[in-house]
Amino acid sequence: MPNIQRLRIEVAFCCIVASQLAGNAAEFQLKSEYICQRAVVRVGDIVDMSNVQPKEAREIAAIELFAAPVDRQTRALRASELRELLTLHGVDLTAVQMRGADEVRIRRGQDPRERAQSGRGSETRTAAALHARRLIARGEVIRNDAIEFRPLSAQATRRDYAATIDAVVGFEAIHAIEAGQPIPETGLRKPLIVSRNETVSLIARSAGVHVRTAARALELGTLDDLIAIETLDNPKHKRAARVVAPKTVEIFAGVPVVPATPTSAAGSSNG
Repeated sequence: MPNIQRLRIEVAFCCIVASQLAGNAAEFQLKSEYICQRAVVRVGDIVDMSNVQPKEAREIAAIELFAAPVDRQTRALRASELRELLTLHGVDLTAVQMRGADEVRIRRGQDPRERAQSGRGSETRTAAALHARRLIARGEVIRNDAIEFRPLSAQATRRDYAATIDAVVGFEAIHAIEAGQPIPETGLRKPLIVSRNETVSLIARSAGVHVRTAARALELGTLDDLIAIETLDNPKHKRAARVVAPKTVEIFAGVPVVPATPTSAAGSSNG
């Protein structure tokens, strides 16, 4: 996260703390369901805030949490997992009351523009979608130069074709897409950078210190996904961690929770 954005968030939470001291406790209320129409899920999509100044609320609402589910798949996010994600983004929740649902279910829905266009009838339909400008190979990560907007042909069967750049660029093609073909969102996924059951590097951060150790990933993961892991020294100790790089995950800990060697400015003399 850029330093300026982190500073803004920290300032926002100073205002939250001040509001609570004044007798108006800030509240974050977790929704029970969210139908996502963008490539990324943000705090404001799944949380309603009260007793927070509008400017600060906008800053917090804009925090990006993770990639949206593909197609109409559903992802459940528990309130405890949300707390951990917010903490990873530098948000201090000690002065915030968390209310609402215990879990929010997030699924990918239809873009509003597609709904409007699909109701016009096949005779007058002018819906556009992203098409492959050239052959996109299986497993290729799609870039801007490989796609272009074109009207859907009259013969095209109505499907969930990608209609926004965010839904395509940076995603991996599950199957090859021929040149000139519309790109179905069901044929894309975020590049997998953590595999199930592989050993990953676990970074535990705490008050300016970070320690690194090894863990085992229990789920597949793409960038910014929250996945289950277990520490190698204690396989029964399972918790959620955020994917931050290939074969690398991160957690926030009030105190170190895994034995490891400090690698930050807090005391490592190695290197």
